[in-house]
Amino acid sequence: MSCIFTCNELILVVDNNVLIDLYELGRLDILFMVSTKVIIPRYIYEEEVQIEIKELIKNNNYILEDITREEGLYLFNKLTNDTKFKKLSIGDRIAISIAHENIYFCTSNDGLVRKACATYNVKISGTLGIIGRAYLKGYIDKPTAIQLSRDLESTSCFMKKTLIDDFISDKLQ
Repeated sequence: MSCIFTCNELILVVDNNVLIDLYELGRLDILFMVSTKVIIPRYIYEEEVQIEIKELIKNNNYILEDITREEGLYLFNKLTNDTKFKKLSIGDRIAISIAHENIYFCTSNDGLVRKACATYNVKISGTLGIIGRAYLKGYIDKPTAIQLSRDLESTSCFMKKTLIDDFISDKLQ
């Protein structure tokens, strides 16, 4: 995850759970501040993204994308047939495959998505990575970054308090 803090070009393939987290924090704006490009898989946008979120992001620069290359289709097929990842949603498999075929970051907080990304060598980050990058790039100050991280506990995000505490002490101190 550390590359998300240091790389100059950051292209994110965003899963719906990250959009929901940032929406619930009232900070969808930082997603667009920290990235060079935001990609939302077309399937996720059409099938999962809430109307309220679509309305809030409509004036931001994002791209709806599909799997377009052989590498992505191959990984999608592997994820579909790999019994370890049978519980991944179609949207999850598409997001991972788009990130893989283009060497982008897959952005998700879902544990199974993170395991699939690790298994198939796909760069991964989540909401905490976005908050951390916003802080390190000077878009938000330290107290705001800490508060946003702590506020994740009161959202629908299923992140353990210890993970949030470790992130704050490792990345924001």
